Order: sequence, then C-alpha cells, then structure tokens
Amino acid sequence: MKASRLLSPVVICFFLMCMLLFAPGKRSFAQAGNEPILTVDSGGHKGIIKGLLVSSDNRYLISASDDKTIRVWDLKTKKELAKILGQIGLGSEGKVFAIALSPDDRWLAVGGYFLPDDVIRIYDFSSGKLHRVLKSHSNVVHDVAFSPDGRVLASGSADKTVKLWAVEDDFRLVRTLDGHQNSVYGVAFLPDNRLASVGDDEQLILWQDGRLKKRYKHSHDLDFIAVSKDWLAVSGSQGDKQILIFDHNLRLHKTISSPTKPTGLSFSRDGRLLLAGTGTSPRLAIVYDVTADFCEQSRFSKHDNLAMATAFLADNTAVTAGGANNEIYFWKNGKALAHIGGSGRAIWAAGLDRGGLHWGTTWKCDVKKHANPLEHRFDLNSFVIGDSDIAARRIASSYQDWSLSHRKGGDYGYSDATLVISKNDQEEARIIRKSSNGYRHRVYGFTGEGLVISGGSNGFLTAYNLDGKEVAQFIGHTSVIWSLAVEGDRLLSGSDDQTLKLWDLGELRQGKKKIYPLLNLFAGSDGEWVAWSRSGYYAASAQGDKYVGFHVNGGPEKEARFYPASRFQSSLYRPDIIQALIISGSEEEAIRIASRSRRTEVVDTASILPPLIELIKPSQLRQEIDGDRLELQCLITPQSKHPITEIQLLVNGRPTAESRALKRRKSKGGILISRELALPLESNVVTVIARTACSTSNPLVLEITKQQSQEQIYKPSLYLFGVGVSDYGDPAMDLRFADDDVRAVEQLFQGQAGSLYGRVQTRVVTNQGATKDAILDGLDWLRAEVTQRDTAVIFIAGHGVNNDQDYYFLGHDANPEKLRRTAVNWYEFKSIISGLPSKVILLADTCHSGAIMGGRRGDHSITAAIKELLAAGSGQVIMTAATGSSFSLERPEWGHGAFTKALLEGFGAASGRLQADYDQDRVVTVKEIDLYVTRRVKQLTGGRQKPTTIIPDSVPDFAVTAR
Repeated sequence: MKASRLLSPVVICFFLMCMLLFAPGKRSFAQAGNEPILTVDSGGHKGIIKGLLVSSDNRYLISASDDKTIRVWDLKTKKELAKILGQIGLGSEGKVFAIALSPDDRWLAVGGYFLPDDVIRIYDFSSGKLHRVLKSHSNVVHDVAFSPDGRVLASGSADKTVKLWAVEDDFRLVRTLDGHQNSVYGVAFLPDNRLASVGDDEQLILWQDGRLKKRYKHSHDLDFIAVSKDWLAVSGSQGDKQILIFDHNLRLHKTISSPTKPTGLSFSRDGRLLLAGTGTSPRLAIVYDVTADFCEQSRFSKHDNLAMATAFLADNTAVTAGGANNEIYFWKNGKALAHIGGSGRAIWAAGLDRGGLHWGTTWKCDVKKHANPLEHRFDLNSFVIGDSDIAARRIASSYQDWSLSHRKGGDYGYSDATLVISKNDQEEARIIRKSSNGYRHRVYGFTGEGLVISGGSNGFLTAYNLDGKEVAQFIGHTSVIWSLAVEGDRLLSGSDDQTLKLWDLGELRQGKKKIYPLLNLFAGSDGEWVAWSRSGYYAASAQGDKYVGFHVNGGPEKEARFYPASRFQSSLYRPDIIQALIISGSEEEAIRIASRSRRTEVVDTASILPPLIELIKPSQLRQEIDGDRLELQCLITPQSKHPITEIQLLVNGRPTAESRALKRRKSKGGILISRELALPLESNVVTVIARTACSTSNPLVLEITKQQSQEQIYKPSLYLFGVGVSDYGDPAMDLRFADDDVRAVEQLFQGQAGSLYGRVQTRVVTNQGATKDAILDGLDWLRAEVTQRDTAVIFIAGHGVNNDQDYYFLGHDANPEKLRRTAVNWYEFKSIISGLPSKVILLADTCHSGAIMGGRRGDHSITAAIKELLAAGSGQVIMTAATGSSFSLERPEWGHGAFTKALLEGFGAASGRLQADYDQDRVVTVKEIDLYVTRRVKQLTGGRQKPTTIIPDSVPDFAVTAR
C-alpha cells in the first residue's frame, strides 16, 4: 500500500484515511440530518489541504481540505473572506478532495466523499450558494477540471471512469470515458481542449473527442497531473520520486529525479515554472525552470510534513499548503513571503493533575514512549492557561503484573495494528485494529482499574478488558488520537483534530457502551481558548468562542452554514455551567446547580438558529459604485420560532440613523428591508445584523468603494475621556502608575491636534477626582460632543471586579463591599460605547493585582464585560491590557504599566518615532498598534501578560496617530 513507507505519523494518518475513502464498492454510512454539528474552526484548515486555486483576477485564493471546508482568502490581506460548505456527516462524509474554478470565475466544482450519491457539487462562486449536484459516479470523485474554453467539466473517480459534463447545458452529462482499470486520480485539459487523465492503474491516458487517443504505461501509480501551454507533467505514488514531462502528444520528454516524493504539480500561468509539493522526507517543495529544460530553480523547506496542494499567483509567487499544522505559504526563490494558518495545533502530549489539563503541541518522538513534552496547562478552577510546570500524570503501559506492547498486523500489516496484552511477560490476548475501527493502536495504556484504553485513527478511542474484549467506545474525536493521560476517574485525550477531551471513567463502571466527553477544550496558539460541554454551553477567553461553532446542514443539495458559538452568546455562554460541570461530572447536574442562581434550561440549538440575511441589492458583496449613496435591499428570514427583535445597520462599524428608520415590509418567508445609505469615506464597510432573543445572525458585510471620491478634505476631531486611579480611598488597593498612564495618553493625543485631527478635546479624571459621579459625567460629555465624523477614545486604568455577574470599574470612592452604590457598572460604559456615532477605541487596563473585595482576592476578569460589548455588535475597537484572571504588570523602571508603555512607544510619544509604523507611511493604524503592543508587552513581561485587541470585521483599518 502507498502509506506503508511514509515516516511521519500525520502522513501515515492521511494515507490510512485515503485507503478507507478511495476503495471502490459499497460503503455504509449514517446520513446526517439538519441537526447542528458542533465543530472546531481554528481560523485555518485542520485537515490535510487537498487543493489550491487562484481566481483569474488574482484577488482570491481558494483552498479545500479533508476538514470538510472550502475557504476563500483575500490575497491582499491574507484574510478569510468566506467558507463554502456542504452536507457533512459522521466519519469521512463531507471531506473535500478536489476543486476547480471555471475560467470566468463563475462556477466552483467540488469533488469528494459526498454521500449518498457520490455527487459533484457545483457552487456559484460569488455567493457560495449550491447551484446543483451532478449524479452519475458510483464512487468518490478525486479530481475535477474545466476546459480552457469553460464549456466542459471533467471529473475523475474511484469508480475507474472519467465523465464529461456540458457546462452551458447546466452541467448535463454528455459522456463517460472508460479506459482506466483502477481509480482515476487526476484530470486536466490541454490548451486545445483535449483531456488527459492519470490513475492508480499506472496509466496516463490522452482523450480526444471522447475516445482514447493514446496511453502511457508507467511503473508506478500516477496521482498528480498538470498542464501548461507546451507541456504535461505527472507524478506518482510514494515509492516513485520522479516527475515525468511529456509533450502534448504524450511523447516523454524528460524524467526529473526528485529528492522527495513530488506531489500536487502546478505550472505558472506563463508556463515558465513548474512547482511540486512534498510527500516524503526531506520535506522540500521545489520549483523547476521550464525555460532551462526543467532544471531546479529553488527549494522551500518550511513545511514539516506532507504538502500536496500547490499553485502560482499571477506574479509567479509559489503557494504550497500542508505540514503538520496545515499552513499555506507564499514564497519566492525559497524564501517565505507570507503565510496563512489557523490557531490550532495537533496535540502530541497530554497530562493530568487534579486541578488542570496539560498538553503539548511539539512532536519529538514516539507518542507511545510519552517523550513529547508537556508545554501548557489549563487551570480548571481559574480558567487560566499557563506553563506546564509540574509533573502531570500520563497513561501507563503497565499495571500490576500486566503490560502492553504492539506488533505488526491488521488489514495492511502496520507495525502497531496489533495490541498485545501480557501478564508476567506471557501473552494473554491480542486486539487487532482494522480499517473499520481505527487501523492502528497509536497510543495506549491502562486505567487505574486495569482496563485498557487505545487511541487509533479516524477518532477511534476504545476501552477493552484484559481479555481483549471491547468494553466501550469514547465518541467525540474526529482524527488520530496521539496522546492519553489518566488521573483517578478522569481520562484526557489529545488528537490531530486539535482538541483535548476530558472523559469520566466512572461511566465505564456504570456499564455504558458509548461515552461522550465531559469537557472539550480548544486552545489556540494566540492564547485564546474555549471549553464546551456536550450540549454546547461554553466558557471562553475574550475571543475564544470564534473557534468553535455549529455546522448546519441544508441537505445534500443545498449549501450548509456555519455559526460561531459567539452567535449564541446570550444562550450558551455559561462559565457557571462549565465550572459546575467540572465539579459535578455531569452536565445535567451542572444545569441544576446553575439554576439555583439563574434561570437555566437545556438549550436545543436547532430551535434557536439565528436569522438568515440574503443580499438583494446591490448584487455583489464587493462593489464599486458611482456616487456617494448606496441603495441597500436585504431579505431577512427567521430560522426558528423566535421573532426577530432587532435589525442593525452599521456603516464603517458604527450604528446609523437608518437603523432606527429602516423601511420594512413582510415578504414571503421573511422581512424585506430597504434603505439608501450615505457613504462617508472612499472605501466603506456596510454591515447588516439581525437578532432574536436567543441568537444573532452571521453578519452580512459589504465592501463598497466609490469610483470618484466626492469627499472634501476634512480633519475629524478626537475626543478623549480618561480615568486613572492609583490612589484609592482604601490604601490597600493603591496602584502605582494608573494616573501617570492616563496623563501620558492625554499628552500623546493632544500632540495630534492639527496633524491627524483638526482639534483634540480631552477630559481626564484621576485619583481623588475620579469619583463615580465624575466618571459618569465624563461619559455624558462624550455623548453630548461626539459626531459621526469624529473619533472617540476611552482610556480607563484602575481596578475592575466582577460581582453577581456584573462587572464594575472602581473609582476613588468605590467600596468593594457596596459595589452597586459606589462603583461604576459596566453597563454605563457599554451604553456610551455602543451608542456613539463615531469611531470608538476603548483602551482598558483594569486587570491589576491588589487587595480588593475586603482583603479577599476578587475576580478581576474583564472577559465577560468585553463579550457584552462584542454581543452588542456596535463595531468598536477594544484593546485590553490583559484578560481572563491574569494581571497587568507595572514596574518602576518603566514608569508605566506594560500595556501603556507599549502604547506610548508604538505611537511615538517619547522618542518621536512611530515604532508601530510598520509600512513607514508616517501614520499608525489600529492594526499596526495592535501588532506592536502584542509583541512589546510579551517582550516586556516575559510572556506573563497577554493583551487582547478586538477589531470587528465591520470596522475598516484606520489611522490613530501620525507624524
């Protein structure tokens, strides 16, 4: 088999899945309904990337993956613009193997493991809507390609056939080409519309007018094919480290010997370069110079694992995708220019102590020897991520007189397909994994009660007794399980699906055959995290809930949708339930406990799905218009019995008067809204959001550019309201630099008068002057003064605490024992920030250590308060010094807190040099200061403090300071 010689565990996993997926014949499956499927979205792909495409206008990159998603990226910003989704189900159902874009960028054809009819999905690329499905193949579709004239779509399948579809006749099947004796893996059109195909029968076949014109028989299977204006390149299976170069009449021109298995071939648009990915060690993607008779031009070594998807941009920048973390790299001459990657990482190590979960994302050596390091720890009491600094328990391969080892066996002869259970070194039982139950025993060990736990591929995690009989299945992972740990009655597992799952082993004693996770955790490389229960209740860092959400199938012949958990914040954001769950070990009991202090009911996510927003006018999400007004029409359709309570309209991130005067009329199945909008800037972002009492829609975001700017030169005003409290009524609460911080920020912005801003108005209260009344007066001052064209900055430095689910900022006169009467409720800040018509920047440094709450340690977390602002959807920029239960650090040698020091440096307050001006255009934008502050605070504090910046998609990047 192809996978037997691959060295890396991730690559082994990939080819194991391929063998299951690509085998012809009948397959059993469980058809998924339209129930929401809880899944992780790490911001990038978390499965092997199978395809890359670049749109004809070089604006978009499209990537397709085993993680069942297609993602569209903006090539300028490297930001994800959209996900194109379809029906998915259990196991491998829904994995995407191939994509093709029609020459006019209208149609996106998609092949994969699509059930029940092995269809090809045809999407309208601009809208992401599923146009139709093509039925005829009898096994999975491995490749699709459009002819150069756009009139024909070709598809190659594991059913050994190539099929041709007439695009102009709504993709009618016109011919089936028989000639291959095994799975067809690649199809490509020549410039004259002849077709070439390759397959696992070791054949390259040239087709003309529906007939087999010529064939070439190779010594290995052929999997990849690429065509240029002059040449045709193919490469094959793992044992074959060659690229074969043919002319268009299938005459072999040259054989290229490669140091790695060449995968995913691509020619540049001008035909001058050939790119090959990498399938084996050494991990080298290679560019060949076609004009120099295919001599090697450059190598790229950033991928640490299989990279089988390749493409070229219009300027001949190479794009390759893969590696252990499924990242997309852009490179030239062997040097990386940029990359796209998600926040998730495979979990190679897992450990447990009674108060925390430990894990590691670094591969060192064999997982069965537990030599991969534990690097991080999630504290189950404080919900804080820190270093794994204590000896955590892992799973053991011995128990009393019993021991475990592995041997070769199974369907494909893998070295660890057979698990051997021995007593006093004498074999007592064997457990053989097959293709139907995980292929291999990737990691294994004993529970404290002598049961055997083994993790395999495709999410199989199984408990056995000492006789080798299956006791139970642990249901939840979707990919290879690489790590296990046991502590008492808890089991922790880590997987290639980038999640940790905590299980209750007590359910084994109860005789349960299917066990579901007690708690799930995703922790991103950016420090954000989300922990969730089986029903979807969650606790999260400030932005962690964007990494988990619900995939909602629309049926086999309709596009699917994805809703981040944040869309259900009002219903599902329940840290109290997660805390009770950890203590009680039962979601049902946790809900009952939470009900004592807050009305709590079991939430059925399917019954609270948010409204859908469909754009009617203009016709495109990204459009250039003539003039400074936009006519907007949308249809908003409820998806649940809950009525629409609010429709919000934002222009450049801020609420508009039109939101309060929307023309609405009932339409079939929904509400039709219509409004003419004034566009104040040359480039504008228009956002529509709809809400029910339980959920919030995915925003409809339009990017509208004026053809001719009609703006007059206008310098906005900046209004700064600042609060800094170092001197409290209770000396035990005193801080050192909060007052100095706010004065320095005031001086910084005052220096911008006449530069970026026409005028700068400030109001700052500190220490004894920062009473509750003074703070409220300052917020009222902002409400009265700020207009739509202005910029408002709110800077608060001091103590903040949570009490009875409310967050309070503590002014000088605050009494921690009487917060409601003496402190400023977060609602006051939220009301102002959400209602101001201008751009709003909130700078919050409220997570300070100190003796608060009458000498007891208080809960300083501003996370819930920040999430309230995000839920309001009013498009403010938020920068916080720290989130979670971590503290802001301040030192005498800095003269400020770390957060303010970094801000001042980035804006050039001390040196006069804009440290955060990365593009050196003499202005610092919000995205630039975000990047600078994040890096600088980490450097100043040795990684102990993590600031968080939130810039909503509805807010375009804008300048804050200038020189």
